[in-house]
Amino acid sequence: MSRPEREHWTWHLFVEFGDVFGKFLFRPEIVEKGMEQARQLKAVFDRFGVPQGGRVLDLCCGIGRHAIPLAELGYRVVGVDLSPAYIEEARARAAERGLADRTNFLLGDVRELEAVLAGEELFDAVICLGTSIGYFGEEGDRQMLSGARQMARKGALLVISTVNRDWIVANFQATAAMTMGAWELHSFREFDFTNSLLKVRHRLCERKGSVLAVRGEVETTLRLYAPHELWRLVKASGWQPLSLHASLALEPLGPRLSHHRPAGSKNFMMSCPPQSWRGS
Repeated sequence: MSRPEREHWTWHLFVEFGDVFGKFLFRPEIVEKGMEQARQLKAVFDRFGVPQGGRVLDLCCGIGRHAIPLAELGYRVVGVDLSPAYIEEARARAAERGLADRTNFLLGDVRELEAVLAGEELFDAVICLGTSIGYFGEEGDRQMLSGARQMARKGALLVISTVNRDWIVANFQATAAMTMGAWELHSFREFDFTNSLLKVRHRLCERKGSVLAVRGEVETTLRLYAPHELWRLVKASGWQPLSLHASLALEPLGPRLSHHRPAGSKNFMMSCPPQSWRGS
């Protein structure tokens, strides 16, 4: 089983500090939102011909906030994630709901899908949600998407939902803070316009009484994409783009110009079937 290099920020954030960061990443409202997004995905699947009960590959699945409700809707779902803590929780949550036979959560690096998914059947749909794309830069994303194409059936659907680079630039916030119980997450952001990289220093703090202690810091670098950039990336990875939307509800993607909304949609979704397939 492969895993990202220990010096890479993904290992520090999702493995070394995975339990603590997961408190913020998988807040109750975020898990609940995953259920609604699974219902929206079913509508997308139905529209684009993914068979009911088909096989779905969930890239960077986390604790299964999309995979588990998709399994409840009748799909057979395989999730891949690099965090042992998240995979363990996903398996436990699926077992609690009686879905162990409809889910399979695998620990591994999404850049090496053919090795991680060795022995798995091909998939009818592939999803990558929650701005999980961009972790390893353009080359890493190309490896992930190309590997997913190799694991897709003829006519399979790829759905990517991610943050809109253009919206982030227009609505940039240099700092942010969240609190979950005794834990606080402080984020300090900067944007590299030369490479469209969002650089964030995450500071994880624990409060005991009147004392707030820093338990760890992780500096992350995320490649953000404008819609046209992601369109080109997936096409270069062997997929044929079909459409762009403002959300999983298939709202139209377009500029929003007003005094209150500077420009663009915060998130966007794109769908695409394979341009070529294994065994075809």
